[in-house]
Amino acid sequence: MVTAPISKNSTVLVTGGAGYIGSHVVRELLGVGYKVKVIDDFSTGHHSRIASLPIDFFEGKFQDSRILNRALVDVDSIIHLAASKSVEESVFDPEKYYSNNYFGTMKLINESCQWHIKRFVFSSSAAVYHPMPNAQLNEDSLVGPPSPYGLSKLLCEKLLESTSMVSQIQFTSLRYFNVIGSGAPNLGDTSTFNLVPRTLQRIEIGLNPVINGNDWNTLDGTCVRDYVDVRDVADAHVRALENNLRSKSLVTYNLGSGRGFSVLEIIDSILKEIGEVVSPEFGPSRLGDPPYLVASFEKINRELGWKPKYKLGEMIKSSVAAWRYSIEQE
Repeated sequence: MVTAPISKNSTVLVTGGAGYIGSHVVRELLGVGYKVKVIDDFSTGHHSRIASLPIDFFEGKFQDSRILNRALVDVDSIIHLAASKSVEESVFDPEKYYSNNYFGTMKLINESCQWHIKRFVFSSSAAVYHPMPNAQLNEDSLVGPPSPYGLSKLLCEKLLESTSMVSQIQFTSLRYFNVIGSGAPNLGDTSTFNLVPRTLQRIEIGLNPVINGNDWNTLDGTCVRDYVDVRDVADAHVRALENNLRSKSLVTYNLGSGRGFSVLEIIDSILKEIGEVVSPEFGPSRLGDPPYLVASFEKINRELGWKPKYKLGEMIKSSVAAWRYSIEQE
């Protein structure tokens, strides 16, 4: 049986919809005509990101059967973004990551089968890949996560793949590289784990930015990452939801720009945008950090017509604008 196309009158449930990426995805869905429901427990999300939106909201954990039984009524599709997300934290608290990410997703998938969900788009990560020096990663590259966070995401993908063979759900996994930028001043990234907000938060309180490690095998000794704008990421979710390619297996796509920037380059770009002249400090390397992660997005471009629109300068500019807005609101 072939999965039926999703109509614009259908209802999409977004887990983690009050989060940084989730709130952008919710707006993208609403903008093209979908009805939206959101589950969020505000562990990292903010009510202000979704307060004025025409959505049905359910506060709590996405693993809670009582909440799911209310939220899944009349839902056709799920975009699953809720998860614990920190490579460093996962090394010291792996149980949290396997519990929230893997077993939580297992619960959601089981409920999805019971409720006859048509489409399921999963928020995965480039952290599933085995580190490959100076090579673009495509969807067929070797997986082998160096962190419990990456392994929790890979285990979820394995779960989606096995379920796809025995269910009518079309599963898609989007492997994010480093997501930055902001679609509006009130939607900025506030995570203490991510490079751009962490750098801005330190500058705000008069501290120098910190770079974890300067002895990696890269041109300037700092880790190299692929940065993609959150607005492009939101667009990719809608494209994945409307994908007309039918498959009885998990479909996986990279979300990245295809170009790598070092941590030192990113911090220099931030400092230039805000007009600060400070010198970053170097701290010890973090366990679980791969030195080089850069995407090939050729597959999603070929199959869904997606490619990143925003350049690094635009991403940094919108991130700084959101940071300045947050300071004004304090």
